[in-house]
Amino acid sequence: MIEWSNRYIALICEGNSEKYYLKILLDHNKLKINRDDLLTNDILPIDARKSDIFQKRYLTMNYDKELVIFLVQDNDNAMRKIKSPYQEKIKATYYFLTTPEIEMLLIHHYGLYQEFQKVKSGKEKQKPSIFLATHLNEKASILKSKGYIESTFSNPNDLVEAIRAYSQKSPKRKKSNQLGLVDLLSLD
Repeated sequence: MIEWSNRYIALICEGNSEKYYLKILLDHNKLKINRDDLLTNDILPIDARKSDIFQKRYLTMNYDKELVIFLVQDNDNAMRKIKSPYQEKIKATYYFLTTPEIEMLLIHHYGLYQEFQKVKSGKEKQKPSIFLATHLNEKASILKSKGYIESTFSNPNDLVEAIRAYSQKSPKRKKSNQLGLVDLLSLD
């Protein structure tokens, strides 16, 4: 269980697509957190994933609350090199994993999971973004765009349902600080 009351959350996404999904959820109160919980009242810039940039921008200041980092990405390889004395300013780091890619949400939204299973491995192996581009006859860059994501999930409950479907099929987490997007969703 994550304890984040009386803490600032540094919410950082791997890329713009992840950021667009999280903004939809944040703007429609679909998360356990809200803008007041966030360090800057918003999702931090993508380059904040780099330890040196994060340290320089956010850890040289003192805060009236403890700091917790939430990283939304497909692996847990970022933010491992925070130097002391900055390490003591961070209470915890949690990884909300989107393995293998955030586009799995679209695959679940369109009901294409079983079809994707046929091409995810083997000699014709396809990444989720390539599978979707081929299947939907659309450029991968379009599928990752703000306009496409916002249009597809104009009803944020559809995004919540895609996250829940994805969580039922996603790989099991190996570490206590590895979570899924479903763990960020509000209970209502």
